[in-house]
Amino acid sequence: MDEHNCNHRFLGSDSLIHSFELEKDKYKPAYFYSDDGNTKITEDKYGTKLYAIPIDEFVKVFRQECKRSKAEDGVIYRRLAWALPLLTRMKNYQPLENLHVVLFYH
Repeated sequence: MDEHNCNHRFLGSDSLIHSFELEKDKYKPAYFYSDDGNTKITEDKYGTKLYAIPIDEFVKVFRQECKRSKAEDGVIYRRLAWALPLLTRMKNYQPLENLHVVLFYH
């Protein structure tokens, strides 16, 4: 399986991570500033509005996606494998009510 097919397979429209998009109205809108420091970025490269997902909700679904990835391919998809421990550590180290994940597809 080539890398392109692997990306589509694990992070395509069937990904559990995309379930957040179906409920994005329940999350707060998000933005960040571009390199110039003045321009607000409110959507990703595909025109999808940015929104902030509480980290505990995201990690729960992300963990399921990693399990699914491993079950389908025998290993966790490489981009998921390093992100889950990092996000889990962030969530558990100093639980903050304002710690969120913003999905940005590029």
